[in-house]
Amino acid sequence: MPALQPHPAALSRGRRGLRVALLGALVAGPVAGPARAELGPDALVGRVGEREVRLAEVDARLGGSISRLLARRREALGHALEARIDAALLAHAHGSEAAAEAALDALAEPDAATLDRALAQHADALPQHTGQARSVLRHLLAETGRPRARSRRLAELRGRLAIERARLPESGPWPEVLARVEGVEVRAEEVRRAARLPLYRSRARAVAEARRGFAELADEILAAAAAGAEPEVAPPSDRDVARYIAERPGADLTPERVRPYLAFRRRAEARERWLAGLRAATPPRLLLEEPMPPRFALEDLGLAGSPLILFDNFRCRPCAEQWRLLGADPPAAVTWLPFFATPRLALHADALAGVCAAEQGALGALRTGLLAGREGPDAADPLLGLRVAAAIVPTREAWERCIASEAAQRRASQGLRVGRRIGFARVPSFLVKGLPVEGFQGIERLRELLAGGGRVPNPRAPEGG
Repeated sequence: MPALQPHPAALSRGRRGLRVALLGALVAGPVAGPARAELGPDALVGRVGEREVRLAEVDARLGGSISRLLARRREALGHALEARIDAALLAHAHGSEAAAEAALDALAEPDAATLDRALAQHADALPQHTGQARSVLRHLLAETGRPRARSRRLAELRGRLAIERARLPESGPWPEVLARVEGVEVRAEEVRRAARLPLYRSRARAVAEARRGFAELADEILAAAAAGAEPEVAPPSDRDVARYIAERPGADLTPERVRPYLAFRRRAEARERWLAGLRAATPPRLLLEEPMPPRFALEDLGLAGSPLILFDNFRCRPCAEQWRLLGADPPAAVTWLPFFATPRLALHADALAGVCAAEQGALGALRTGLLAGREGPDAADPLLGLRVAAAIVPTREAWERCIASEAAQRRASQGLRVGRRIGFARVPSFLVKGLPVEGFQGIERLRELLAGGGRVPNPRAPEGG
């Protein structure tokens, strides 16, 4: 029975009277789930005639690429487990997760001296009214400093509170209870739920790789079964070589270079025709199903009534092209939320500028202006987004009131928090009726997804930020 062990930080401080318990029988059993919840080496990928092809065989043929992709599932679960432990630490220390978030906001608040220095440095990019300017700067500095404040608080809590961890097996299902924080359980089900999109992403890539490998392996199996039956291919004649060269005037071609190329091409084309006949006679059956993507309840994310939500930022050129397509032929009303992976002052300033530019219908103009501005002399200005927005919005006074308001500041931070909660890894990304879709999308694909049909694009490696 897997046991729980204390977090190393707790062990190192055990002499200070911390409660540290090694529990030997906390776990009731493995996590329940559908039979195809895990992809193991014995998973049946398909059949070629009566010959079964298992995942291990396909993986070996592909040099272990499937195993490496599946290992990312375990990494995703590990990250989600640490995040849930962090949330439990903060909730225990502050009474609830909501109270913990408020406490982190207070910890990240810049002091008066920091605020005064920033105000003096960036006054020309801020509202003329001092109170509004301080409100904007306070928000931007707090959001930028929030990750550091959170890390410091968690380091202090990890050294003070008792964390008990289950010993996790190298393979197979995890136990139902993965950890306890001051007696509060962190269960596998909530960790899996928090990692839904990363888990789907890694499984979908692994399945796509397995399906590709199966197709190649099936051809090898069919060819081996029909050994000796592959047709002979006549070599190219002198006339074939001369015709190929004559059809490409000006190219640096000689018979010595063309003849082996034409011979190779003929053999490849003949082999493909032969394999197509073998496949028609004994069709390989692919049995490994593509995973279903997770679906998120918009109400739980505070986004009810928004069927098409775009997550992106202004520093991503594919995002600019995606926005142009959406503007030219919108498949539905688009709700925009700023999202980025790195908490930098400039990105938070862009987000706030965008939220309030959108209030005046100037979001597209802001995108265009920022792309141009980032190639000019002011590219390093962290408040460039505010400067550009102030110059292009129809009513600057209303825009300044907007960026100083708590409502707009919350909105500017909403995309970042929601996108991280979902698990987005690239921009642009979408929520389409609660379905996460990562990467650049064509308008027709978005229409299909909005209509409830169409396959979710297979997720690729993260891009953008």
